Amino acid sequence: MPNDCTKGDGLNYCGYTGSIAIPQSSNFGVARIDHEFAKGWHFNGTYHYYKLTNTVNNQWDVGGFFPGDTKGQYQAIRQKPQNTWLYTAGLTKDIRPGLTNDFHFSYTRNWWAYGSPSGVPNVAGYPAALEIGGENSNNVFIPYNTNNQSVRTRYWNGHDTMYRDDVSWLRGSHYFQFGGSYQRNVDTHKRNDNGGTINTYEQYLIGEGNGV
Repeated sequence: MPNDCTKGDGLNYCGYTGSIAIPQSSNFGVARIDHEFAKGWHFNGTYHYYKLTNTVNNQWDVGGFFPGDTKGQYQAIRQKPQNTWLYTAGLTKDIRPGLTNDFHFSYTRNWWAYGSPSGVPNVAGYPAALEIGGENSNNVFIPYNTNNQSVRTRYWNGHDTMYRDDVSWLRGSHYFQFGGSYQRNVDTHKRNDNGGTINTYEQYLIGEGNGV
């Protein structure tokens, strides 16, 4: 199986270079409606939708460790999905010649995640994952990599609402605009590290001079 002896110690073990599939699919759609209610009243609304299914190669399994994976074949096991949509609505009223009111509303849902098995034990009989070769994503002698920068998980769930109202007034050769807006963002963020390089799973670093 080893085919790259520029990795490893060149004597007891060598590296393995192989291909890995990282499938991706996305869907995007937009809808818009415009309607004149009555003289001087105009409405418009839009809806935007986007969904991304994204497999990345940050974390891989080459030992057939997880169900469905094949020993000796690299399998990407990390996902970075996105799911977002946007609603907008606008209502314009011509109050009288030279005076117009313009109201707008929008709601944005922004969700994304980094999903992976993280750093679960990768060798039977051990209470923690082994990292032989240190904290790295390659040149490591383990069934699948568990380095923090490649396996930490997180998600963001944002719900953002905005209201805006503007008045435009044309008086003679002068043009005035008044308005205001209000925005409220309700955002949730969670991650399974400390914002640095510490995993929530225990790990044994082999070859680093210390264990964590």
